[in-house]
Amino acid sequence: MKNLAKGNTEVVAEMIAAMTGGELFQVETVKPYAEDYHACVKEAVSELRANARPELKRYLDTLHDYDTIVLGFPNWCGTMSMPMFSFLEHYDWDGKRILPFCTNEGSGMGNSERDIQKICKGAKVESGLSIHGAEAADSYDRVEAWLSPWITTENGMTFEAKYFEELTTTELYEILKTRSEIFVVEQNCVYQDLDDKDYESLHVFSREENRVNAYLRVFYKEKHVAQIGRVVTLHHGIGLGGQLLREGIRQAREKFLVNQIYIEAQCYATGYYEKAGFVPCSEEFMLDGIPHIEMLFTL
Repeated sequence: MKNLAKGNTEVVAEMIAAMTGGELFQVETVKPYAEDYHACVKEAVSELRANARPELKRYLDTLHDYDTIVLGFPNWCGTMSMPMFSFLEHYDWDGKRILPFCTNEGSGMGNSERDIQKICKGAKVESGLSIHGAEAADSYDRVEAWLSPWITTENGMTFEAKYFEELTTTELYEILKTRSEIFVVEQNCVYQDLDDKDYESLHVFSREENRVNAYLRVFYKEKHVAQIGRVVTLHHGIGLGGQLLREGIRQAREKFLVNQIYIEAQCYATGYYEKAGFVPCSEEFMLDGIPHIEMLFTL
């Protein structure tokens, strides 16, 4: 029996966080479980029979700021592990939406959806997603399709993706206008924006009242690696930036067929990219007089 460096549930949870820009919270017990698989199963069976509520290391302070909670867990003995019962019973779930997913070796969701509904009075428990453990790392498409009804932002924006030769003159003008407005005027940075990369890029953008209000471009950096750049939005605080980045990642994955996505992020925006799943991979450096850092997203 092989011990995994990272659990299947954690793999899927990180995938979902990258898709949605959501925050991750790991439920951990004060007393750790045995590392040996068979010993761990024996402990799980014992807890289930005793209807135990293991003590947890910590809880979220409140669920007040969350409308939708994605709840991930492995199938232990036909339902959630008992620490999940400890966690769920700690909160008032009235008015929340719960999206459960369960990693397993063939036993599916088991009784977990019923148990969640029983504990979380007043919550809307949506149909769960069962993921076979061996398929966790390759489940992106299934997870994205399952989440799609709930991860669209309330701003109602739709995105277009066009290669350079497909852009109309008006679309190109509005793209360059938006880039100049933010990168040159607002940031008071004189630099050569037109760098010929536009010719080979896929341009991803949304429009509002004939203005391009969100934009990025995607192009090949090297074999199996795409680069995202010129990431810009005109509005903040409405989820548009996260939606734009998720769309850029999706386009890079589907149309460039790469393993990684590279970005040279302005340092002040590092948290924005980390929330989407990018990881810093360099020291800070100066580019056009602005501190930057290299970051990678692994698909």
